[in-house]
Amino acid sequence: MSSRVCARPMFRAVCAFWLVTMPVAALGESVVLYSNDFETPNVPLVVNCGNSLDARGVNFLYGNEEFVYNQVHSVEAVLIDDLSDLYTDPEGIAGDVALGMLSSAQNDLLALTFDRQGFRYLNVGFHLSSIDVSGCGGPFGVAVPVMAVSLLDSPGGTFNFSQTALDTGLATGEAAPDQWTFHWTFQIVTLDADGATDDFVSVLFDLAQSGYAAFDNLSIVASDTIGIVDSDVDGVADDVDNCPTIPNPDQADEDDNDIGDVCDCPHDCADPAEAFGKVTATDALHVLRAAVGTAMCHVCVCDVDDSGAIVASDSLRTLQFAVNLPVDLNCPEFGGF
Repeated sequence: MSSRVCARPMFRAVCAFWLVTMPVAALGESVVLYSNDFETPNVPLVVNCGNSLDARGVNFLYGNEEFVYNQVHSVEAVLIDDLSDLYTDPEGIAGDVALGMLSSAQNDLLALTFDRQGFRYLNVGFHLSSIDVSGCGGPFGVAVPVMAVSLLDSPGGTFNFSQTALDTGLATGEAAPDQWTFHWTFQIVTLDADGATDDFVSVLFDLAQSGYAAFDNLSIVASDTIGIVDSDVDGVADDVDNCPTIPNPDQADEDDNDIGDVCDCPHDCADPAEAFGKVTATDALHVLRAAVGTAMCHVCVCDVDDSGAIVASDSLRTLQFAVNLPVDLNCPEFGGF
């Protein structure tokens, strides 16, 4: 059995919390087993350790009768707007809260158990960043974060940390500018459940590198297809989501064009010239950052070649326009015009 791991950019708007199970799917569709951006804990968060941590336990903060978090040592909630004002999150991807854990200093572990509903693969998607902690035993130092994600055989839904590992994958992030700055990369780890005793398996997170690191926007999707996750964390798998980049759990589509209403371009959609005023090289850089997932820009503004997605070529076209080369910036025509 082999794991497949990839990192890819993601356009993301900060959104409300969604925690969803979907027990039945149409033939061939993937099922979201778990989806959480950690913005809505069970109780108000408090910093009770170091500059940023709520260390009362992940299950206390986010668990419920259906989903029980098992952890070893002190996996915590990390408040991005920390008390000491040490942190910066220039990409703005994490919202207000992420989960944090130690690597070798304490070997924190975190696990959730699922019924995979007969599907072969569990695709685990999340954002990953190194970050340090002041106080609470820190600073711990940071390095390029590496998260080991394993699939354990949990017959009958009973869990313990010594269960047989069916598959393991490594998600490798990127170096942050410094120990107090978040730099998020979106990771997908595909775990193969072939060989499981029954449908019950557990997903185990173990930070393998970086003294301390955080992860956020977690989705776990059961599928017979490798790599399908819930990118916008709205409880709908990407292979059936009519707007996979913006949360829309109701999948509303008033004009029946198979594009969710929140992704439809309005009739007055703007290209960068209208949105930014005079187009400059700085605007082209913003489009490029949106293409690689480190900035936010609505597709109706930054998809200047009307391809249906924000990609690097949109940045090039914007730059060409900025230096007065003969190119047009096109308002996207998809979305019910």
